[in-house]
Amino acid sequence: MINVIKASAGSGKTYQLTYEYIKLLLGVKRKGHYELAHENDHERHRHILAVTFTNKATGEMKERIVKELSILSGKVEGKSSPYMKDLCRDFGNVSPEEVEKAAYKALVDLLFDYTNFNVSTIDSFFQMILRTFAKDLKMSYDYDIELDDDYAIKVGVNDFLSNLAHERGVAPNSAESKRIRNAKLWIREFVKDEVLNGNKWNIFMESESKESSKSPNKTSNQAFTFNDFAKSLMTEELRQRIDDIIAYLNDGDTEHLSNRINDFKKSLYTLIENVKNDAVKASSNIIAVCAEEGFEEDRINSRGGLIWIKKITHDNPDCGLGTKKLADMLSTKEKSGSWFKKGKAKEATVLSDATISHVCQLIGLIAECKRKLSIYKELHRNVYMLGLLGEISRYMSKFRKENDLILLADTNELLRRIINNEDTPFVYERVGIWLSSFLIDEFQDTSRAQWENMKPLLFNSCAEGSDNLIIGDEKQCIYRFRNADPSLLRSEVGKYFTVKQNDSGKCINWRSAPNVVQFNNEFFFSLASMLGAKEEYSNVVQELPNKEYDNAGYVEVKSIDSKKDSSNDENREEKFKEIVLKRLPGLIKDILSRGYKYSDIAVLTMSNKEGAEVIKQIL
Repeated sequence: MINVIKASAGSGKTYQLTYEYIKLLLGVKRKGHYELAHENDHERHRHILAVTFTNKATGEMKERIVKELSILSGKVEGKSSPYMKDLCRDFGNVSPEEVEKAAYKALVDLLFDYTNFNVSTIDSFFQMILRTFAKDLKMSYDYDIELDDDYAIKVGVNDFLSNLAHERGVAPNSAESKRIRNAKLWIREFVKDEVLNGNKWNIFMESESKESSKSPNKTSNQAFTFNDFAKSLMTEELRQRIDDIIAYLNDGDTEHLSNRINDFKKSLYTLIENVKNDAVKASSNIIAVCAEEGFEEDRINSRGGLIWIKKITHDNPDCGLGTKKLADMLSTKEKSGSWFKKGKAKEATVLSDATISHVCQLIGLIAECKRKLSIYKELHRNVYMLGLLGEISRYMSKFRKENDLILLADTNELLRRIINNEDTPFVYERVGIWLSSFLIDEFQDTSRAQWENMKPLLFNSCAEGSDNLIIGDEKQCIYRFRNADPSLLRSEVGKYFTVKQNDSGKCINWRSAPNVVQFNNEFFFSLASMLGAKEEYSNVVQELPNKEYDNAGYVEVKSIDSKKDSSNDENREEKFKEIVLKRLPGLIKDILSRGYKYSDIAVLTMSNKEGAEVIKQIL
C-alpha cells in the first residue's frame, strides 16, 4: 500500500516523513498491524529508502531521524519526543519504556552501520543502480557525470557546424560526405522557409535569452538558433524516442535520406490541406443547417461565435478562431441566442434543441481540426530540423563516448532499459541491497521518467505487503524545467496502486504567523478561482494550530503606478524598478526602527540581475 499525503508548506510534512521512517525502523507489520520488531533484527534500516530532492534536504533528514531516535531512547536529557504517544498507539498500545528500548537499539544499529543509512536524492539512488549495470550498458564503471546539459549541447552543435565547414577533407562519395550535403540542404531549406514566413533566419547566432525555449515553438519574427532547438534533446519525451528518429534517418542508403525528409514534408502538406477542407466542410454545414431554420448567413452576429465559423466557411481555416473560443461556444458560457442578430417579428429568435446539438457536434469537429492543424503546421515548418536533430544527437553521443561521461539527463533513460527489462529481485541482487519500503518527499517535483523507473520497485514492495509513503504538494512544483510533472501526484499514483489518502494535516500551518496565513488563504484562493486552478489549489486554505503567538505577523501590498510618464512597456518596466529601488532603503530603515535585525529581513527578486541591483541600491 502507498500512503499519499498532500500537504501545504508549513503543515508538518518533514515531521510526518520522519515519523513514518521511525515507525518502519522500529516496527514490523504482521496481519495488517504494526508491532515492535524483534531485538535481534539489526539490519532493518538497510531495507528502507527515504528519497529527498536535494543533497541539503538529505543531510537534514538524516540529522532529524538520528536526533528523534536519540530523544526517543532517552539519551537527550530534559526532552520528550512528540512521536512517543503515537508510536505507542501504532505498535499496539505498548509502553513508552518498550519504545525507548527499541529506539536505542535501532539508533546503535544505525550509527554502527551508517553507510547503509539509505536517505538520498533520487538522482543518487539511480546513479548507484546505474553504475552497478555499467558493463551491461557498455559503459566503464568510473564514468563521469556532466551536470551542465547546455555545455554538452553547445559542444554537439559546434562539432556539427565545424564538420560542415570542413567538407573538403572528406572523401567525395563517402557516407560522411553525403551526410554533410544533406545537412546543408536542410539548413538552406529551413532558412528559405523562415525568410518566406517573415521570420528571423540567422540560426547560427547565440540565443537571445537564457530562458530560450527547449522546443522550436518560436513565434513570428523571433530568432531561432541551433542551440535552442538542440535543447529539445533534453526533454524526456524526445529522449525516449530519439533512437526511433535516428533509426528512421539511418534506414536505407544515405543518398536517399534527403528524399525521405522531402516525402515526409509532402505528406504533412497533404494532411494540412485535408484538415483545412474538413474544417471548411464542417463550417459550411453549420451555416446550412442554421439557414434551414431561417437563420440566414446575413443574420450572423458580428460579436457572436458564429462569425468565426462564417470566416472558415469562406475558405479561411487559418482565421484567429482558437480552441478556447470553440470551447466557450460548446459550453453554456455563450448561449446560441447570441449567435444571431434580432430578426423581424415573425422570424425565429433561437435555434431548435436538435439543431443546436448538431451544430455543437460540428463545432467539436472544427476544434479537433484546429488542434491537428496546429500540430501539422508546426511539424511542416520544422521538418528539415528532423534530420539536423539526428545529426546533433550523433555528435553529442560522440562527445560523451570520447570523454567517458553521461549527462545527468541520460540517467532516467539508461535506467529504464535496466529496470524495465529485469525483475526487481535481480536488480536488488546485483546492487547488493534489498529495499522493502520507500518514502518519497517532494513528489510533485518527480518527472514522469523517474516515476516510470520507480514504479517497478514500488510494485515489488506492495506485492510483499510493505508500506510506502509519498508526500507532495502540487502547488509547490518548481522544477518543471527538469520535467517535473505534478499530475503524477494528482492522478497517476492511484491508477496503479492501492492508495491511502491522508490529508489530516494539510489545513494546519505550524510555521507562519496568523496574519500571513490569513493573507495567503484569501489571496491564493481568489487567484486560483480566477485562473481556473481550483483543483491544483484545492488545499490552499490553511488553519492555525491551537497555540499562542508572540507575533501576529504583518502583510502589506503596495500598488505602484509606473504608467505615468512612460510611453511604452519597456519604459514602464524601468520606471517600476526605479520606484521600487528608491523606496527600498527607507522601508528597511523603518523595519529596523521597529526592533528587527538585518538578519530578520529578506529581499526576494525574480532574477539574479535584479538582486544585484537591490544590493547596489542598499549599499
